Amino acid sequence: MLSQRSPEDDLLHPTHRLWVGTYPDGGNGARAGRGEGVWSVGLDMRSRRLGRPRLMVAAPAPSFLAEHSSGRVLYALSETDPGTLSALAVDAGGGLSLVGTVPSGGSGPCHLLVTDRAVYVSHYGDGSLAVHRLAADGTFAAQGPAQVHGAAQRAGPAAVSRAHFAALAPGGHHLLVCDLGLDVLRRYRIVQDGLLVGDGTAARLPRGTGPRHLAVGTDGLLHVAGELDATLTTLAWDAGTGEANVLATVSLASLGLPAHPGHVVRLGGEVLVSVRGPDEVVVVPVSRATGGTGELRRLPSGGSWPRHFAEVDELVVVAGERSHTLALCALDGTVHDTVGIGDPACVVVAGSVDPYT
Repeated sequence: MLSQRSPEDDLLHPTHRLWVGTYPDGGNGARAGRGEGVWSVGLDMRSRRLGRPRLMVAAPAPSFLAEHSSGRVLYALSETDPGTLSALAVDAGGGLSLVGTVPSGGSGPCHLLVTDRAVYVSHYGDGSLAVHRLAADGTFAAQGPAQVHGAAQRAGPAAVSRAHFAALAPGGHHLLVCDLGLDVLRRYRIVQDGLLVGDGTAARLPRGTGPRHLAVGTDGLLHVAGELDATLTTLAWDAGTGEANVLATVSLASLGLPAHPGHVVRLGGEVLVSVRGPDEVVVVPVSRATGGTGELRRLPSGGSWPRHFAEVDELVVVAGERSHTLALCALDGTVHDTVGIGDPACVVVAGSVDPYT
């Protein structure tokens, strides 16, 4: 494991700031990990270097972060039971200060989707989806408890709903939820003030897929990482019916190792997926005609157990949860820099809000 860098190794004029959320070593409910909280890390694209990580806010298990479009509020989701959602004000110098904390609205929160009107929290523990309305400045609106949509209907006695990720469907009129337990994409209609109305199922995937994360392309394609069967499934969104139809499914497993896809991002004509186990970032060429074409590229993630990553100017910053590292990687396989940080679980590039991630 790399040690954290000394102040002398820090960047004087970074081109980007990264927010990093962490997770307890040993998982939810375990003893607090190495510097558990929200961290800031500088990134200099000119030298391809990462700066010294700085702990900005101590917090229990802030395993997922998301930024308001104004850039003035960062949201941190504590993956505790019961879960909490915190709003952190970002000052001009990049400092963070707590402005509000509310119950997440369910058990085992694991993902945030932020729009100008609301924060949507997916809960792995009980399968629920909670809606927290926002004021114009990004703080929590004065209101009662969050609107909570319960777990989806079971598909059988052994199936348990596990909401793991939410994304806006193309066009922005629907919200889709990856239900890892029921192997479906749940569909909701977005109504006034960002509230939701349940609207059935947009897609059903083969039993045992385990849809974890979802990337949405501007061409109407959806790309779903199957955590349980190590696949990437590409679907075509039909705005008229509100359904997503499977175009292709490709295997992400390699070298005979158990493979567990984590995060997925659409970048131009390619999809990037972090795969834990082989510890790779797999690059999958895609097209609307076939869903998946060409040869997959398997790139080193720069660490162990790449749980999440963020794209910045055609580089990726990968959170190696078990190696306790952040790695700056290029799509040609070059690992430009690595820095030590305890149990990283999520990376956000400040000022680059993407409503689909």
